[in-house]
Amino acid sequence: MVQKRTRIFFNNGLIDELFLTIEPISFGEGLPLHNASQGERTASLVSVEKINAQGTVVLHYVYANAS
Repeated sequence: MVQKRTRIFFNNGLIDELFLTIEPISFGEGLPLHNASQGERTASLVSVEKINAQGTVVLHYVYANAS
Protein backbone atom coordinates (compact mmCIF):
# COMPACT_ATOMS: atom_id res chain seq x y z
CA MET A 1 0.00 0.00 0.00
CA VAL A 2 1.43 3.37 -1.06
CA GLN A 3 0.18 5.24 2.03
CA LYS A 4 1.98 2.83 4.38
CA ARG A 5 5.25 3.21 2.44
CA THR A 6 4.92 6.99 2.37
CA ARG A 7 4.34 7.06 6.13
CA ILE A 8 7.45 4.91 6.72
CA PHE A 9 9.58 7.29 4.63
CA PHE A 10 8.09 10.34 6.37
CA ASN A 11 8.51 8.97 9.90
CA ASN A 12 12.15 8.06 9.23
CA GLY A 13 13.08 11.54 7.97
CA LEU A 14 13.55 10.39 4.37
CA ILE A 15 11.22 13.00 2.86
CA ASP A 16 12.91 16.39 2.61
CA GLU A 17 10.16 18.41 0.96
CA LEU A 18 6.39 18.34 0.56
CA PHE A 19 4.09 19.82 -2.06
CA LEU A 20 0.58 20.11 -0.63
CA THR A 21 -2.34 20.92 -2.93
CA ILE A 22 -5.28 22.74 -1.34
CA GLU A 23 -8.60 22.57 -3.17
CA PRO A 24 -11.45 24.97 -2.31
CA ILE A 25 -13.78 21.96 -1.91
CA SER A 26 -14.61 19.84 1.13
CA PHE A 27 -13.85 16.15 0.52
CA GLY A 28 -14.63 14.80 3.99
CA GLU A 29 -12.12 13.18 6.33
CA GLY A 30 -8.48 12.84 5.42
CA LEU A 31 -5.52 10.83 6.62
CA PRO A 32 -2.88 12.22 8.99
CA LEU A 33 0.53 12.82 7.40
CA HIS A 34 2.45 11.21 10.24
CA ASN A 35 2.10 9.55 13.60
CA ALA A 36 2.77 12.04 16.43
CA SER A 37 4.51 9.31 18.43
CA GLN A 38 7.31 9.29 15.82
CA GLY A 39 8.46 12.76 16.88
CA GLU A 40 8.09 16.17 15.33
CA ARG A 41 9.67 17.53 12.18
CA THR A 42 10.07 21.23 11.44
CA ALA A 43 8.96 22.46 8.03
CA SER A 44 9.45 25.85 6.41
CA LEU A 45 7.04 27.22 3.84
CA VAL A 46 9.03 27.95 0.67
CA SER A 47 6.31 29.05 -1.74
CA VAL A 48 2.59 29.36 -2.39
CA GLU A 49 1.32 29.15 -5.96
CA LYS A 50 -2.25 29.67 -7.15
CA ILE A 51 -2.68 27.27 -10.07
CA ASN A 52 -6.19 27.93 -11.39
CA ALA A 53 -9.11 30.35 -11.35
CA GLN A 54 -11.07 28.14 -8.91
CA GLY A 55 -8.58 28.95 -6.12
CA THR A 56 -6.48 25.78 -6.00
CA VAL A 57 -3.11 26.49 -4.37
CA VAL A 58 0.09 24.47 -4.01
CA LEU A 59 2.13 24.91 -0.83
CA HIS A 60 5.81 23.93 -0.98
CA TYR A 61 7.44 23.00 2.33
CA VAL A 62 11.03 21.98 3.08
CA TYR A 63 11.87 19.98 6.20
CA ALA A 64 14.78 21.24 8.30
CA ASN A 65 15.70 17.90 9.86
CA ALA A 66 15.67 15.70 6.76
CA SER A 67 18.19 12.86 6.66
